[in-house]
Amino acid sequence: MSVGTRWLGPGSCRDRAGRRDAGGSQVLPDRVLARRQVCAVLYMAALVAVRHHPALRAFYLRLVAAGKAKKLALTAAMRKLLVILNAMLRDRQPWRTLQSA
Repeated sequence: MSVGTRWLGPGSCRDRAGRRDAGGSQVLPDRVLARRQVCAVLYMAALVAVRHHPALRAFYLRLVAAGKAKKLALTAAMRKLLVILNAMLRDRQPWRTLQSA
């Protein structure tokens, strides 16, 4: 099982689909609601990871030092985290913490 990363690009966590019902409130498809939930979880996980995971922190700081916006660097960390999680699922491996030297 693999979770795709194609949808996790610039602006992908914003609302893209929706219609208004007769009362004027917005009705969103289930896929949009699911995307919101996945983005919220990935955002918080990436936020914690760039603070505490040495490899993802270095990746994030390298992007910021290169002049990338912090939010863009965090989105890149979200995608990197998703790729790591996909590899764990593919290889049926548990999460391994880095040993500090």
